[in-house]
Amino acid sequence: MEGNNSDLESGFADMNGVSLNSYGGVTSSAYSQMQIDLDRQHLLGNRNHVVESVIADGLEGLEHQERYERLLHRAQIEDLTEVSGIGCLYQSGVDRLGRPVVVFCGKWFPAHNIDLEKALLYLIKLLDPIVKGDYVIAYFHTLTSTNNYPSLHWLREVYSILPYKYKKNLKAFYIVHPTFWTKMMTWWFTTFMA
Repeated sequence: MEGNNSDLESGFADMNGVSLNSYGGVTSSAYSQMQIDLDRQHLLGNRNHVVESVIADGLEGLEHQERYERLLHRAQIEDLTEVSGIGCLYQSGVDRLGRPVVVFCGKWFPAHNIDLEKALLYLIKLLDPIVKGDYVIAYFHTLTSTNNYPSLHWLREVYSILPYKYKKNLKAFYIVHPTFWTKMMTWWFTTFMA
């Protein structure tokens, strides 16, 4: 084996100094070369569609974030005194745990006589600094009528526009004097929209 340096340099020699390359089939087979794990490939299947889906979801999430940031910018520069003057949405103080309490009075919200886009801008302007931490919402449904109910389409739109921090940091949502409608809406959003 001492004089057979050429076999060692070429790579493969057995105990007798015989080159394994001379058998031909060993080094050229699929088992002797680095290849993709066929079992893993079979288990994973065709993942191209998954990658495309993740990219699409990422782009969609980015579009939602950009849309929210555009609305936040508009909320900071537009005059929203018409909506804020109604007094249906405001920060009341803090609860016993020190969390800000946001109050919404349904009776004072003229859903059919207000620019709902400006209402959304005011909501964003008021809540954006609050939702960076834990907060609580108290909704007063006392003496509301159908004139105070916004459309389900608008509610769903608002819910989809607001980023995750609004949902994650909301620690309590109190409804004072709920009706069947408010109970159904609460059930709908917690079941299907969460």
